[in-house]
Amino acid sequence: MGRSEAAAARESALTIETRESRTMQRTIDLPITVIATDRAGMESGLDEAVAVARTRALHEGRQGILVTRHDYYAFTVGLSDDVPFGLTREYQNW
Repeated sequence: MGRSEAAAARESALTIETRESRTMQRTIDLPITVIATDRAGMESGLDEAVAVARTRALHEGRQGILVTRHDYYAFTVGLSDDVPFGLTREYQNW
């Protein structure tokens, strides 16, 4: 590998490393609002939101996850003191 190729490889590796560390440090505020236009979108959106909430709940170790349905395709997902740690509860608010 020539000098310019080695420098390009180092830059590329540094760029990838920097992007990964930014992604890992990104914080998503809770509650997360999920609004879907179809069932598949609803399910995937809720799965992603619950995964984020679960990560936060495990990190904090004191609240459970509350999924609130506001209408057919609108939900919020967040942490709640009313839900014991380790559990996920659903609430209908419509």
